[in-house]
Amino acid sequence: MGLFLSATAVRHAPADDVATVVESWCSDHFVVCTEATGRDVPSGKRVDVHAPVDGWTTVLWPTYFQSYVEVAEHLSATLGTTVSAVDVYDSDCWQRVLVDRGEVVDRYATDPRYLTSSLESIEDVAPRWRGNPDAVAALLGCDARNVARHYRRNRRDRTFDDWGFVAL
Repeated sequence: MGLFLSATAVRHAPADDVATVVESWCSDHFVVCTEATGRDVPSGKRVDVHAPVDGWTTVLWPTYFQSYVEVAEHLSATLGTTVSAVDVYDSDCWQRVLVDRGEVVDRYATDPRYLTSSLESIEDVAPRWRGNPDAVAALLGCDARNVARHYRRNRRDRTFDDWGFVAL
């Protein structure tokens, strides 16, 4: 079994504020969240909110958590900030969504086939998840060429890129 990971990074928001919004969202969506803390190692069944590092508060979600896009939009809108959410699926591929003040700025998937369903084909899904390096660079103040190179490398390999998503 590979890695299943959902993590969210919230820009310029105190961990206590993030934890409060996370607990409220979980309650509203009938997701069991008995504890939102960063004091212990993630158990796979608990939400862990970690103190900011370089201005980003990190949330580690329970194993197999699937609502990373919805909760990223909610955190971003509620806290009025930028949120980056990443989902790793079985070490095969990863997706990231970047949201600013509740609006999706960028979506990227190494292999959008994992995001299709019986209702949407790869032709419908792939364009929405191609990634927009210029939008990422404008929002985060980084070099769009580096983002573009990273996106191309991951798309070409269609593999899990040794935590390469952390660079974004």
